[in-house]
Amino acid sequence: MFERKGILLLPLFSRSYKLTHQPHAIWLTSADPKANITQLNNILTISQQQGAIPELVLYTIPNRDLGQASEGGAINGKTYLANNMELAKIMKFFITKTNRHPVIYLEPDSIAQLLPAVYRRTPKSYPSWVKERLWLLKQSVDLFKQAGCKVFLDVGHSEWFSTEKQRTSMVDLLLQAGLQQATGLISNISNFQPISVAIGQTTGEINYLKDLVNLIRKVAPALNLQLRVDSSRSLPPELYNQLKPRKFILNSKGSLWEKTPASSTLRRIGHWQGDVDRLEEADLFPEFGVAKSCEQLVQNEGYTLIDNELIAPRWLDPLLPSGKTPLGILPPQRKIEGVETRWIKPPDEADGCLPYKAGDSVSLLDKQYSAINF
Repeated sequence: MFERKGILLLPLFSRSYKLTHQPHAIWLTSADPKANITQLNNILTISQQQGAIPELVLYTIPNRDLGQASEGGAINGKTYLANNMELAKIMKFFITKTNRHPVIYLEPDSIAQLLPAVYRRTPKSYPSWVKERLWLLKQSVDLFKQAGCKVFLDVGHSEWFSTEKQRTSMVDLLLQAGLQQATGLISNISNFQPISVAIGQTTGEINYLKDLVNLIRKVAPALNLQLRVDSSRSLPPELYNQLKPRKFILNSKGSLWEKTPASSTLRRIGHWQGDVDRLEEADLFPEFGVAKSCEQLVQNEGYTLIDNELIAPRWLDPLLPSGKTPLGILPPQRKIEGVETRWIKPPDEADGCLPYKAGDSVSLLDKQYSAINF
């Protein structure tokens, strides 16, 4: 995976690199501005030592993930922009010193979640809230671009936005979010969609990105955008169609169990409290995840409750029929149909399904669950 002026940063310090030996982006996610600054300085120091180009995901926008599995972010817009100004200054100094330009993947899902296909619930303050988010994104694109960074805006993925109407709406939001100053677009952070499918189909990330570019050219013909796909969890169509959602059982004695797709085996992941006849109101307490209510999971995070079985959405830390976490397609050193591929969020990073906290190591926590199931 080479850039014109150097190789990508090898994050030797990360859990996922130790497992996969694959370069991947590093996420800045803390609500504490000082923590993001410290992390960035460490990353840039390592990048300078390696003579490498760091790729970073900024994931700290206020009301992040709209209260879903990856909720969090800066306390407000003022704090968010102030932190981005400091981050941009640090990266500008790095660029001046090394002539290497960090890549910023700006706020995954932050634009996609403004569209009904992804976020079907409407907050009471939705109109003003949308306006603020788009303004924050536009200001941030400008900040990092002026510092010398390459800035990519996330466009979700092809399964979310399969119709021309949906994709036209995405283009409209991109233009409001500072697309004119961005380096390019990236899709599929970090879903499981196939990179390429037959020409003429609406699915497949390459088809999706090219369709967006064609729509953008109708309103902004002068824009020349780079296109990238996050392949860290992308699967061939035959494997993608085999993905199984995680399923959990609330038994009558108050234990919380997970059913594995490979067999009828159960593993205990925690306990629940509430009325056995009103499980929709139960509170769930996974040993190593985040305590949540059934109501929250069903209404906010896309879970389904059928009798005493709780089913996660298919995209949230799914498994192959073997019970294994799928490993994405390794990025080739060449473009595919003019589109670059990257690993943005490695397979070992949890999305935040019930047994795990978002961003934690799936493999490490699975070992801990094995220990309590002995």
